[in-house]
Amino acid sequence: MKKKIMVLGLDAGLLLLYFVIGFITDSMLTLPTGCVLATLGMECPSCGGTRCVRYLASGQFLKAFQINPYFFVSIFYLGFLLVLLNSAVLFGKGEKLLKKVATPTAAIIWAVGLIPFTILRNIF
Repeated sequence: MKKKIMVLGLDAGLLLLYFVIGFITDSMLTLPTGCVLATLGMECPSCGGTRCVRYLASGQFLKAFQINPYFFVSIFYLGFLLVLLNSAVLFGKGEKLLKKVATPTAAIIWAVGLIPFTILRNIF
């Protein structure tokens, strides 16, 4: 029962965050430049992450992908994991798939993938 309450709380928090970001999106015209971009003149892996989330919250998926494809894919991967977690905890189904998809190897692949992504986004 405790796990179900935690998962439902996570769902409610993410849903609230989605609506808050959607509301803020309408009122924010510009955002400050990131520290890495301002200091080094090159984009870090998360550059454009805030704009990506803002575009996602407003339903502009293509713009969100164009701003930061790695961040975009990461958000959908985490969303997929959240659906699997909900399914496993609330309905008792999907736990095997969750254990196969949410592994340390997947996290390492994601982290190592950031290196070529960062290099390529600063070249092109």
